Amino acid sequence: MIAMDNKYLLSQESPMKQCYDNFDVSEIGLSPEQYKIMAMKTPIQQTTNLLLTDWKRRVYFQNIIASITGISGSGKSSFISSCALTLGKISKESMHYDYDPFTVENVYYEPAEIRDRIPTLKEGEILLRDEHLHGQAGIGSDLTTAVLKDAEQQLRKRKNSFFFASIEQEDHSTFFNFSTKHIISDQTGYPRFVIAMLSTPLYSNENIFVWRGLVSMPFPSKEYWVAYEKRKDDHIALLVKQYGNNYSSASIDAINIVKKFHDELIFRTREGLVKPIKTDSVERIVYDEIGTRKYTNKIYSMLISEIQERLIKEYKEQNDAKLIEIEARKEKAVLEKKEILQMQIDEARRIKEAKMLAFQEKLAEDRRRNDLKEQALKIRENELLIARAKKEQKEKMRSDGSIDHFKEGFV
Repeated sequence: MIAMDNKYLLSQESPMKQCYDNFDVSEIGLSPEQYKIMAMKTPIQQTTNLLLTDWKRRVYFQNIIASITGISGSGKSSFISSCALTLGKISKESMHYDYDPFTVENVYYEPAEIRDRIPTLKEGEILLRDEHLHGQAGIGSDLTTAVLKDAEQQLRKRKNSFFFASIEQEDHSTFFNFSTKHIISDQTGYPRFVIAMLSTPLYSNENIFVWRGLVSMPFPSKEYWVAYEKRKDDHIALLVKQYGNNYSSASIDAINIVKKFHDELIFRTREGLVKPIKTDSVERIVYDEIGTRKYTNKIYSMLISEIQERLIKEYKEQNDAKLIEIEARKEKAVLEKKEILQMQIDEARRIKEAKMLAFQEKLAEDRRRNDLKEQALKIRENELLIARAKKEQKEKMRSDGSIDHFKEGFV
């Protein structure tokens, strides 16, 4: 049983999410470029420590979904492997598992392989899907299935985490998005550290990911890396044995179809984004062009995926710029509304303050007048008292004859 006074159990709220949410709220209105500047200025160790602190808390309450993107040879597999190994070590130490949550046997390349493994997963086990091999083989990355997407959420309570490596960002329920930046080697040229940029969602818009800071992970041990390379080679050999030369042929067909039917294979959204047409529409073009008997259903599916991914990659930079522009417009509109609202609030406050000042001045004037009236009344009262006293004195003197006696003295 884990002691509940552990410092990572004090709050179920993610330390990293708290940190970045507070920053987003306090600095609302920053552009993506400004976030990049802030991220590059943040010390690597600071972001790395915050990430590890966050994972140390998460292993008690939930799973972790993280992905990394980058070109071939940029260190995607080594970085994401190191993440999985690090999380596995944290989980084993924190939860006292009698097994290793992550080993090279937990690395897969096909959604179907992961789907078949899910029923036998132990609590806290971690799976890694390295998707970039498909791009190297020229057959597309075979998008993650609905079954796997469901599993990402369903296995949250069992604390089964998922890591993904791919050339292009795919649709995973992730909070942690990495992009490869640097590989640091020792004097012999062997990699020591892999550095990637961490992006997480904006507090004001969870669909927009912004740079947060660089994260450094140690390059996996030589023992793991040798086993990883062997597993990768075995997988490629199995694919070649299973499908033969259809890989290269399908890739060539994909390239030719994109060139020939390029404009028919894309559409523009109302916001100006360029996207591939739906899968069934691509399928019709493919079947009309090369027939329905050239490949197996599996190869056709991969061919169609590659066509879509080529188009996604072609317009990625343009779409990213457009998304930034759209988000900037939205944020500008929000800020303008806030400015107008603030102006209205300020004007209402000014009017209220003016009315209050006028009211206070009126009260002061009324108080001054009342004071004058009170002073006049007191003076009048004093005068009346003096006059009354004199009158009473005269009447008293008259009644006792003192006045007549006084007069006789002068006769």
